[in-house]
Amino acid sequence: MKLSPRDLAALGRDHPLVRQLQAQGVLPASGKLASTPKRGAVRGAASKGEEEFVLQLRALHLPPPQREFRFHPHRAFRFDFAWPQLPCGRRLAVEIEGGIHSGGRHVRPQGYKRDLEKYNSAVALGWTLLRFSSSMVFNGEAVRTVQDWLKGGTASD
Repeated sequence: MKLSPRDLAALGRDHPLVRQLQAQGVLPASGKLASTPKRGAVRGAASKGEEEFVLQLRALHLPPPQREFRFHPHRAFRFDFAWPQLPCGRRLAVEIEGGIHSGGRHVRPQGYKRDLEKYNSAVALGWTLLRFSSSMVFNGEAVRTVQDWLKGGTASD
């Protein structure tokens, strides 16, 4: 399921999906519907890949993640999406790596090095970390992998 902010605006304020997203704080309760949904934290606007990932999670009725979750006790590292207390006792983090084809932060030397430190710290702290490109989100691979993992499989199943 892929809905842009413009698609949601076309549905109109009285549409059940729009009301649900407003109640969850994803869309503004007032103002223009065609504005970008809120990220859920103060770190800036969500990428299109992140917005799409959230819509796909909701469409499949998967447990909602925490967004921009700070996981490290001493560093300001955050996950794009985190499930820190799953019933199975496991912890899952998801990173959506944008800009890989346009020379974005994740592929420049300093950003890449910082990401390596972050990901290694996460694993050392007991997190399962899944990383996806935006194209993996849009083709459905990311949400299918997360769905399988949450059902007790592994990312490589």
